[in-house]
Amino acid sequence: MIQEPHKVATFFGCIGKDKFGKILKEKAEEAHVDAHYYEQSQEPTGTCAACITGDNRSLVANLAAANCYKKEKHLDLEENWKLVEKAQIYYIAGFFLTVSLESILKVAKHASENNRIFCLNLSAPFICEFFKEALMKVMPYVDILFGNETVSMFMWTHKSTCERATCLLTCLVACLII
Repeated sequence: MIQEPHKVATFFGCIGKDKFGKILKEKAEEAHVDAHYYEQSQEPTGTCAACITGDNRSLVANLAAANCYKKEKHLDLEENWKLVEKAQIYYIAGFFLTVSLESILKVAKHASENNRIFCLNLSAPFICEFFKEALMKVMPYVDILFGNETVSMFMWTHKSTCERATCLLTCLVACLII
């Protein structure tokens, strides 16, 4: 949990107008995260089940509302964009490439134009495999790239020689994190 000063981190996301959305808002408040959700009623708030045995884990996600994020209905709002402008470091999960590339690029370009740090987490091998075009549009703006050893090895074995430089950087970051 964030200690003093409170609310030094801002989070954007999409939730449903339901019980799980209410829980997310409460937990963000308890953790002193300045969460600003795009609330919609088209889909329920996403959920995730985790099975953890020893050092292994498996996740099953129902993305639901997370897939409903709309740049023009949330990020582009003046009060939200002011929060983006105020930030010094941006961190976006690669999963968001499946939802709103235009939102990622808007934040990434802003970071680049204003000498701010832009971080991207590759999240999972399927992002590199099935969202390669979107990923490559974002890569020129990435200052810090995160990825675990599974994502790094996938990139190494499935990418062309030119793209292996990105993979090598990911491997280095993965080694530093582990």
